[in-house]
Amino acid sequence: MKKTTVKKNNKGAAMILTIVIMTVLIIFIFSLILVSYNLYASQNKNLSSTRNSEAVNSLSNSIMAEITDDDAMGKSNLYRYLRTNLAYNPGSDSDWKDWPYYDENALSGQHTKEAAFRYFTLESNSSIEGLPAQTTVCMYWTIPQEVAADTFYENIKNGGSPKGIMLHVIISAQTASQYYETEDVYKLLVRNSAPEEEVLIGNAFNDTWANPANHTCEASDKGEKWIWKYVSKH
Repeated sequence: MKKTTVKKNNKGAAMILTIVIMTVLIIFIFSLILVSYNLYASQNKNLSSTRNSEAVNSLSNSIMAEITDDDAMGKSNLYRYLRTNLAYNPGSDSDWKDWPYYDENALSGQHTKEAAFRYFTLESNSSIEGLPAQTTVCMYWTIPQEVAADTFYENIKNGGSPKGIMLHVIISAQTASQYYETEDVYKLLVRNSAPEEEVLIGNAFNDTWANPANHTCEASDKGEKWIWKYVSKH
């Protein structure tokens, strides 16, 4: 009777030990799976973040090269769009609605983000490996800091130059939960146009893509060559 009891106890202890070992192994395996998943997710996040930053910085450099080119009026649709729409000569305050300047202190009206920001969304890249799923360009402009709003308005209405206005270009990219953006700032310089440049300016105002609001090209417009000077990156 005693020998039988000892054997049964040994079998019970062996089974308990087996269960404990299996439990430890299962926990260990699940721990490895969890660690592997976290490493994979972290790698994907880092890869997405890198792709976003590379795409944004690449587009930032391309836009800078395009609009600061001395021959941009003849080569760049974006430059022509800016030339025919920014600080357009208003006939009344309400005419700023085409593209009003942004005032960070405005709580309502024409000069808030909702009215002053222009968004250009590039086609989705979700099917292209290595590129962000969505890339967006946002642009807005501000009047020169040293000029009062009323003074600036009267100057433009009377055919004056918009020199000194600031163009802000915000470029962002998003892939899943990863987001990256940068903001480039340009200052407008103005000089007299050469005769061949006056022709290009007139053509830009006649271009429905560059001038969708059908703004009129005044003599003062043709006489001004706009030069965008890169100022800073945020």
